Amino acid sequence: LSEFNPNDLDEKQWKNLGFTEKQIKTILKYKEIVGGNFKSKEQFKKCYAVSEEKYQSLILDQPSNL
Repeated sequence: LSEFNPNDLDEKQWKNLGFTEKQIKTILKYKEIVGGNFKSKEQFKKCYAVSEEKYQSLILDQPSNL
């Protein structure tokens, strides 16, 4: 398994993870608002486009690089 780092993903990679176009735009906009990079898992989790279930599968079920 590769480590999950939301700061490294582009739109296509987010789509491959199962996110909709609207969710992707929200995530990328939130990332921009917080300074261009998520600083922690908790900061990424605060993005309302990421459900608790999706967060669990991305962050908690894999090694993370945050």
